[in-house]
Amino acid sequence: MALKLIPGTLDDARAWIGRSLPPRTGVDAATIADFRRKLEVQGVDIPIHTDPGVARAHGYRDAVAPVSMLRPISTRAYWTVGDPLSLEPYVPGPPVFEFVPGPGDRVIVTGVDTRYHEPVYPGDRIVSVSTITDVQPKSTSIGEGIFLWVETRYAKEASDALCAVEMLSFFRYTPRAGHDRAD
Repeated sequence: MALKLIPGTLDDARAWIGRSLPPRTGVDAATIADFRRKLEVQGVDIPIHTDPGVARAHGYRDAVAPVSMLRPISTRAYWTVGDPLSLEPYVPGPPVFEFVPGPGDRVIVTGVDTRYHEPVYPGDRIVSVSTITDVQPKSTSIGEGIFLWVETRYAKEASDALCAVEMLSFFRYTPRAGHDRAD
């Protein structure tokens, strides 16, 4: 499976610098059951995420979401009841791929830096807004392309309280001969 990238030029991508993508609201509010399932997948047991009493003893008002849940709980639904079914696989990626045209048909993430501010509690629904902050051309050993930097702000829908700011950088490129594996 491959991401569906919008073809374009360096100038097409640079036209997005400073522009924000449409806000994305998580399909459901966060729940302790979600927190538990995430911890099961990670193979860890951290009671502040599943036991409100333990969380309160550590200064929180309720159980708190693992920080690794911020992106999943702010993701839109992949399909909604009543929509036509598709047999084509959907590969979720950062929302920038759905909007920003650019050169290259491959992408690798080159950096992620997330600063956390306000915990996510059960009942919180998260809204994310991504803004393109920079685009730079680059020639590397794997190919010609562009580096893109995206800032995503995650906030609570009900209060606009800022939960986190994520800086994501990635390289979108056309592979050189010998570096053309699609996966």
